[in-house]
Amino acid sequence: MKGFMESYPDLRLAVDLNDDYVDLVAGNFDVAVRIGTLPDSSLVARRLAPNRRVLCASPEYLERHGEPRNIADLHHHRLIAGGPQVTWRLEGPEGPVTFKPQTLLQTNSSEVVREAVVSGMGIGFRSTWDVGVELRRGALRRVMPAYGAPPMSPSTRSIPDAAWCR
Repeated sequence: MKGFMESYPDLRLAVDLNDDYVDLVAGNFDVAVRIGTLPDSSLVARRLAPNRRVLCASPEYLERHGEPRNIADLHHHRLIAGGPQVTWRLEGPEGPVTFKPQTLLQTNSSEVVREAVVSGMGIGFRSTWDVGVELRRGALRRVMPAYGAPPMSPSTRSIPDAAWCR
């Protein structure tokens, strides 16, 4: 951010770091970074990066509770979700699956979800930009790797989270 501000010294920023889905017009926001498909609107969207989502849990959680093998098994596990994730849309061997998690913890903070999953509280459905470091170093493991988020069509107006986040 320092380089950006030095390049534009007359610019004044108000940065609102918030996981809530806010009304950009009513909130007087100029720019937002969002994950998902842009609903019909007058807003302009630019795709920043792909957003790949995976089910994951800590090795400690999986040792204590076992590893789910299919969607039905998830009903017997401790699940953790971010605020807008009231439904997990997965793509698996049998095609698209919609799963409504009964969550142990639900929060509007993606950081809280990530830390809860890393600490062994349960299984999360996370973006790889958010948990990629933890997956690479073994603090998290993919669960049910045949399942992930369905890919977004290039024709959809989507704004996946920025690649610079991780």
